[in-house]
Amino acid sequence: MNPVSATEFAAVLASPGLPHEPAPPTDGVGLVLVVGDDAEALAATLASVRNLIDHWVIVHTGSDEAIGAAVQAALDGVPGRLLDAEPFGFGQDRTEALRNARSAARYSLLLEAGETVELAEGTSLPELTGDAVHLAVRQGSLVSWQPRLVSNRFVWRDHGVVRSRLEGVEAASRQFAVGINVLAAPLDADTARHHAAVLEAALQVDPENARLAHELAGAYRVAEQYESASVAYRRALAMGGGEEMIAESLLWAARLLERAGARADDIVAAYLKAFQAHPARAEALVDLARYCRDHKLFDLARMAAGHAMGIPMLREETWADEEVYAWRCLDEFAVASYWTGHEAECVAACRHLLDDPALPEAHRGRVEANLNAAVAKLGAEASRTITPAVLPRQANRDNADTRGTVVEAAVVEEPALWDLLSPARPVSVMLIGVEEPAGDLMERQLCRVTRFEPMPERYEAVRELNLPNQTVLPFALGDGSERSVWSGVHPAEPRVLETFGWLAEESGDVLNVATRKLDDVAVEPVDLLHLDLRHADLSAFRHGRATLAAAVAVQARIALISLHPEQPSLGEFDLAARALGLVPHAITMVERTSMAPWGATLHQVREAEVVYVRDFTRPELMSDIQLSQLALVAHHCWGSHDLALRCLLQLELRGSVALGAAETYRHRVSPAEAAVYGG
Repeated sequence: MNPVSATEFAAVLASPGLPHEPAPPTDGVGLVLVVGDDAEALAATLASVRNLIDHWVIVHTGSDEAIGAAVQAALDGVPGRLLDAEPFGFGQDRTEALRNARSAARYSLLLEAGETVELAEGTSLPELTGDAVHLAVRQGSLVSWQPRLVSNRFVWRDHGVVRSRLEGVEAASRQFAVGINVLAAPLDADTARHHAAVLEAALQVDPENARLAHELAGAYRVAEQYESASVAYRRALAMGGGEEMIAESLLWAARLLERAGARADDIVAAYLKAFQAHPARAEALVDLARYCRDHKLFDLARMAAGHAMGIPMLREETWADEEVYAWRCLDEFAVASYWTGHEAECVAACRHLLDDPALPEAHRGRVEANLNAAVAKLGAEASRTITPAVLPRQANRDNADTRGTVVEAAVVEEPALWDLLSPARPVSVMLIGVEEPAGDLMERQLCRVTRFEPMPERYEAVRELNLPNQTVLPFALGDGSERSVWSGVHPAEPRVLETFGWLAEESGDVLNVATRKLDDVAVEPVDLLHLDLRHADLSAFRHGRATLAAAVAVQARIALISLHPEQPSLGEFDLAARALGLVPHAITMVERTSMAPWGATLHQVREAEVVYVRDFTRPELMSDIQLSQLALVAHHCWGSHDLALRCLLQLELRGSVALGAAETYRHRVSPAEAAVYGG
């Protein structure tokens, strides 16, 4: 819903089709409907809204006289007008109907023939205050929040060709009416083929219209013209468009790629690309988890499903699958957890599913069987002590605000800072050569951890720990080619050995392993990267730019005196970090040594632990979620209360946290806590 400029507004008022009209009434809801010749569908629509409306305007673009009889039978006693008109097109017909309805009621309710309105139990029409009131339009498990109640204080035009695209002159505010559902039938193949023909003609007139190109691809898909749809999606994506539109097209392109039987790597990459285009949506991750489960890629399936569990369902106009958020993500997580040796999490997830009425009856027997299998593997005694706390943090499906965000359900008692921030998700931490992040992020279950362990023995040992909120991947990071990895101590150069006589001789074996690019295996963007550069290189930076693009901090253990040519220097790391928009923040550890043959004085610096963070002198370049995550890692990892406070102040200035949150934080940080962190 885009605002119309003042110039366009003047043109609208000057148009002979939209004359000046008296101000609309101060109350009442009027139905606005354009109908062809389907009298049966119209009757169902009218019966569902009779008790909600005070007036109606129905534009009949067909020729069946039964339409008039259906209207009379359903709305007898309710004032309104039935207008016969030649069909000019979807948007033009709706615009004309809206114009005729402006003087009849304070708000217009827009429906299509065949749609019905259903109110949840105990729900009534709320006090209408928004310029556009969004209702949940439902097709089975799919939900789209669309502006269906519009204030007649404004001139509305519909620019849609086959789907509504409203523009209101100077209209700005939105309201979401929860509990009022518009039930719609899914588009059938014949109607989709008709839509495709209409859209093809429209694109001939306006070939640069990206929205029409995306809608055409969708019409081909519903019409089961899959090859044409794949080509159309590629063409539409090349044209660009809004974030939601691009993400939806990328998701369907990935599904079509899977349907065509493409290579597994290409399908996985396609689903990841769809997720990265709109990380606030979980459908691509759950599809990825399903695909990986089907192909026995259980670690990746578990990581994708675990992240999806923390994503709340937003209120957007693009269609969202309610089942993905209600139970499918948790179901995929349960299955993947069982096959990766995380039986406790499988047990907790299955119990949660079986306690949830959202799980369809058709799936309950299967989930019960999965639960029994996990209990048998874990042991009945051990399974009795399992609590939901072992699960990754889950989004609360019931507490959505008017912007469509959902308050996340806590599984542990939250610290003060978390309460003040109310972040949209836990901190995403990536570990390379490191066992756990600094501070108490893991202990407090405030983070999700992805850890890389390419050595088979270490990988199996870490998996056996079965740590909550942690995914372990058996990959070595690199450029995608094969490389040599030392299983023990890498040999130092002779000149370094001679200078520092205490250095250990080389040990272990050289293993040739296939490497993966970080951007090819990471499911979610990273907030905090913690790595040991004594035993790794800068591949994560070179081949993980998309994954690290929004990172708020990097912590690295680095050799200040390189022992061998493959160890990156502090200068190289500095350049890589600054290229991401990070600046030095702290040196949390410096290790010193002596040179041979003296051995007594420890002046020579050997290694250091350095922290770089998003440039805090340019807070305007950080999003709300970046400021929130930076505050959390600054507080919980390094005790940087000054940095956390500055982040809170910025969020407070933006109105993203409660007024006074920064001052509350300042008082809540006790001297004892500061001492623990060295602050």
